[in-house]
Amino acid sequence: MLLRTFQAIDVAFCRIYHRLEVYSPCPVPLDGPAILACNHASALDPLLLQSVVPRLIHFVADELNEASFAGWALRKLQGVSVSRAGGATGAIRSALRLLEQGEALGVFPEGRIEYDRALLPFRTGVALLAIKGNAPVYPVYLDGTQRNTPSALNAYIKPNRAVIAFGPSVQFDRRSTRKDALLAAAGAIQAAMQGLMDEVVRSRSVAIRMSQPHGRVDLFREGSIRRRAARKASVAHDP
Repeated sequence: MLLRTFQAIDVAFCRIYHRLEVYSPCPVPLDGPAILACNHASALDPLLLQSVVPRLIHFVADELNEASFAGWALRKLQGVSVSRAGGATGAIRSALRLLEQGEALGVFPEGRIEYDRALLPFRTGVALLAIKGNAPVYPVYLDGTQRNTPSALNAYIKPNRAVIAFGPSVQFDRRSTRKDALLAAAGAIQAAMQGLMDEVVRSRSVAIRMSQPHGRVDLFREGSIRRRAARKASVAHDP
């Protein structure tokens, strides 16, 4: 009952209040192990992603304050907390147990929220979980006006306009967990996500402009690059 109530509230909150647009449908099966690898644009991302996926996602997240709402929600939804002090070994074991039970994991391979649209190099943990947990990886691209909202509270309460795109499961070599093999697998997952991002940009499915702490920037990467270059040039010529 708690999960059904949460799902109903989340769908209304994200699809109506935050005007989330689904660019491509979710291909994740209703049962069996699965990993959703999503870029990280804001603190709102887990709610937006869960509102579109018709099964519970167990998110893998950095260690959170247990007294916070996010920490409470992570515990209630059986998420996996990565301890900053103890390393990721325990979190990997917990995540693999969930995959063995046929659950779905939500992973942000960039490792942190990225305020610029260019994807950060993916960490190899997502590839390790996919190989050891024998789970398919589905790339997800999420973006919109919620990006560049430094306050988690503002990301939740300020109405946004967002778009989400799903891709088919990523194919990569699963025969080894050596470092070079994991890097190659993580690169394949990142390339699939980059392809989704390019599709969304070409379709212009989302608002052309978005909020940023220090002014306003174009939604798409080209505009962001031009403005960064202009700022650098201004600093270089500043006496």
